[in-house]
Amino acid sequence: MNTQPYIGVTGIAEPSQAKQLLEKMTSLYDASQLMCGVILSNSRIQGQETDHPNRHPDIETIPSIFPTHERCLNLIHYCPPDSPMIDQLLQKALEAGGPNCHGVQINTPKNVAWTPVAPVEKFSKRNPNTVIILQITRAAVEELLCNPERIAEQCRLYQEATSRFIIDLSAGNAIPINVELSAKIANAIQERMPEASITFAGGLSPQNVARISQEIRDQHTNPFSIDAEGALRTSEDHLNMRAAGLYISQATKMSQTPTQPIH
Repeated sequence: MNTQPYIGVTGIAEPSQAKQLLEKMTSLYDASQLMCGVILSNSRIQGQETDHPNRHPDIETIPSIFPTHERCLNLIHYCPPDSPMIDQLLQKALEAGGPNCHGVQINTPKNVAWTPVAPVEKFSKRNPNTVIILQITRAAVEELLCNPERIAEQCRLYQEATSRFIIDLSAGNAIPINVELSAKIANAIQERMPEASITFAGGLSPQNVARISQEIRDQHTNPFSIDAEGALRTSEDHLNMRAAGLYISQATKMSQTPTQPIH
């Protein structure tokens, strides 16, 4: 499965937004992927209105958002409820993404620190070629007393289903990343799971992404991905296309992938 590092933008809600960001990405001298993240809310799955209509597109429109391009990793970002039906809801989320969807980032259900292992394994076995990224939240880290070794041991429980994790102590709220703690967690995970693929998130913006990427690299020597959401929104909660484009430009300056002209 392709684990090439990506530069992620989460909260894409329109086909034109994905198209513009992909054009920005492919115009640069960089070989990173663009992670096109579409947020699917439980309200949308149930055919109801959402409190964040500018961030949560109608479920019927989602397949049209994802581009068809080798440089695009198209992911549904979905936070299932704490329910015995998590694996079935993940299946609905994946299917909502349509034919161009590569997988699901599983955000942690409210009121629990860690997504239960069993439904993630069921979902993975049902979809063996699907990308699954598991979110590690502030609650998950605090439950294990911010101990990187304990967190890594917990992550290893999911190894039959996925080895891809996003360390996201902000959860889309533009809270600045704790680089030191996040890097220690990433290092501990990869000591136990050398094949693991790590994404860092938390308040990344055009103004800080180059600096923070370098700070991560100083403390974590393996390739990694990044993702931004909250700091790329307007006051009306639309995706700020200018900010997103600048974020991609700044992020590619610090990319670890080989640079080459893209034709």
